[in-house]
Amino acid sequence: MSSSPTPPGGRGKEPRSLVAEATGLLAHDLNNQLALMLANVEFLDETLRERSDMDPDILDTLTTTQAAVQHMMMLVRNMTDISRMEDPGLHPTPVPTDVAKLVRGVVREHRPLHDRGAVSMLVECPDGLRAEVDPLLVRRIAHNLVANARRFVNKEGSVRVVAALEQPADTGAMLVLSVANSGPAIPPERRATLFDRYRVNPDGRLARGMGLYFCRMASEAHGGNIALSEEPDFPTVFTARVVCGARG
Repeated sequence: MSSSPTPPGGRGKEPRSLVAEATGLLAHDLNNQLALMLANVEFLDETLRERSDMDPDILDTLTTTQAAVQHMMMLVRNMTDISRMEDPGLHPTPVPTDVAKLVRGVVREHRPLHDRGAVSMLVECPDGLRAEVDPLLVRRIAHNLVANARRFVNKEGSVRVVAALEQPADTGAMLVLSVANSGPAIPPERRATLFDRYRVNPDGRLARGMGLYFCRMASEAHGGNIALSEEPDFPTVFTARVVCGARG
């Protein structure tokens, strides 16, 4: 029995497409249900805050639940977007973007966590800052980095979000997005694999670094990169750079 020759690069393509399609359908259903849950929690939060006799612990619980649902929605979106970005045919769609509005919107969405504790959130972004980037991908980079910083910052610490434009000699304009927190620092043994999709922690457990892996993929899709550094007051600084106008 003869068989048709397999076209170059064709082997394994169909199963991957089926997996990507199934992942997309599952993520769509999950996201719809999570959006409904989030809307219900926000309604309860707004309603109960109008009552003067409400127990603060109950309001605190609602705030924590709201943040948890938002985090789950972000994980679902990371899963689908990583699947899309691993397809070499996918490219960013850069458009003129109000970066200042985008960054401040992301910080505002994380405000419930900010209001609960003593952590201060600092934003350094020029008014009217604009850049030609893919707004959906850049917004998701910001969401992941701010969520990580707010999640791991020390008690009564600080999170700093900086957005600016650079003009490197070897490329066009570049948007730089930096998110720092005051600690604790990331252990040296974990730094080499921070941006990998899967990594093994020192305790031998497998960790799925979806958030930072997504940030790496989105930055590289724009012709840029992401890196970890440290400063005297901020031992953990993640900086993503994306080339303005880059289409992959």
